[in-house]
Amino acid sequence: METPELIQGLALFAEETVVSQGLGDIDDGNRPMKSPQSLLFLRVSGAADYFTLQNDLMDVPRPVKIDLILDPFLLNVFPRSLVPTALYVVGIAISGWLISGFVWQWLSSSIIMQKTHAE
Repeated sequence: METPELIQGLALFAEETVVSQGLGDIDDGNRPMKSPQSLLFLRVSGAADYFTLQNDLMDVPRPVKIDLILDPFLLNVFPRSLVPTALYVVGIAISGWLISGFVWQWLSSSIIMQKTHAE
């Protein structure tokens, strides 16, 4: 929670949730959107899946720590944060293909030159 916009959005959402629970169902279509971004709230519920001979650990397992990365996708296929890496890999592949063509021409011309000098 490092950005003030996110903290303000969370506070606004919490206030609206409390108000809507107190007043009943409020039509969400009548409320204007304040920003073009959407907020997604996700609750992750999980439990550790392991077995141990320590009974106290089996009765009260340690909390499960997760890393949740919410990254927008391009065309619902490719994560936006991987675009620079993909461009780098494609650039290296294309330059490697071009360089290999020059090396192949140089090697084949040197082999032809060696054959003509040998005869």
